[in-house]
Amino acid sequence: MLMIFLCLLAGGLIGLSTIRWYDPDTLFRYGELSAAAACVIGGMVLYGMSPTPASLSLGVVLGLLCSCTVTDALRSWLPLPLTLPLLAAGVWHVRVSQPWLLTPGLVWSGIWSAFYGVRYLLYRYRNGADCPGGGDILLAGVAGLCCHAFSGLVLTFAITGHQLWGTLRHHHIAPFGPWLSVAVAIQLLYF
Repeated sequence: MLMIFLCLLAGGLIGLSTIRWYDPDTLFRYGELSAAAACVIGGMVLYGMSPTPASLSLGVVLGLLCSCTVTDALRSWLPLPLTLPLLAAGVWHVRVSQPWLLTPGLVWSGIWSAFYGVRYLLYRYRNGADCPGGGDILLAGVAGLCCHAFSGLVLTFAITGHQLWGTLRHHHIAPFGPWLSVAVAIQLLYF
């Protein structure tokens, strides 16, 4: 349990330091630091109630999911230096914990990454500008990898949470990454 807590704490701090790295003039407000702390505490509550045994690979995946959640929730941005290691950690975790699901996970990862990649390219072609969601392509790949056949259900949960949050908060552009990260974490811990 201590190892998972330390991985989640490191993930929250990595998320904050990534924001600071790309924007050195950033001064975090109390609400932003509270959101990062809530991500770490929420991850610990989810893990504390789950029957899944602790492992280093699970801790690394949960920590990187926490860092992606922090950066996307605070800046609506998922940087490549966080999503690529998350994809590699997801491969490592599936290989260690469920090696028989690595091949189906890689297939589902390709399906969801291709789906979101095509959506991203069509948006760019139609609007002539960069669109939000570049980091979500790799995060959807992580969902497919870690959740394999249940990835459609996980993405449906994430899309529902994203839409409800955007509607309730009256945001036209709400971050999708935190919802997808929470959905993947719930899948990893409970199913």
